[in-house]
Amino acid sequence: MTTPKPLSPSPLALEKHQFCEIRVTASKEDDPQGAFSLRTSRKLAPHNEDALRFVLELGVEIGTSDPDDPAPYEARLSIQGFFKVNGSYPEGRVNELVEVTGASMLYGACREMLISLTARGPHGIVSLPSVSFIEPKEQPAKKKSATSKKKTATRRIAKK
Repeated sequence: MTTPKPLSPSPLALEKHQFCEIRVTASKEDDPQGAFSLRTSRKLAPHNEDALRFVLELGVEIGTSDPDDPAPYEARLSIQGFFKVNGSYPEGRVNELVEVTGASMLYGACREMLISLTARGPHGIVSLPSVSFIEPKEQPAKKKSATSKKKTATRRIAKK
């Protein structure tokens, strides 16, 4: 057995979080099996007096990808997190820390809330998929071929 390494504190502290909106609607279909769509939104606001404090609002929506094949649930969750950044964290990376790590913390709270609410629902438990809030780095523009197609993806949400 290996000796565990000591844990170090995160440069981002979640001081408090609260749900501003929670809405879950079960499909009226007997056994809906449709795929879910997933959308998220983030809004970051700095504190008026403390440059190391922020409020981050995260919105999470799941819905039906195909209206002819309904998903078991539709849901909308909105959560606010109140964060404080450690003063030793590099100033130029503070917003990114809150937008990525803070959003990940709040998304986890939304996942747990959705699991809890759907556990007693008619179509069973639904869990949000793992996502990354890291913005992809810009890559040099490539020439598009005449046959290239726009790719779209539908996220499957785990139904337990």
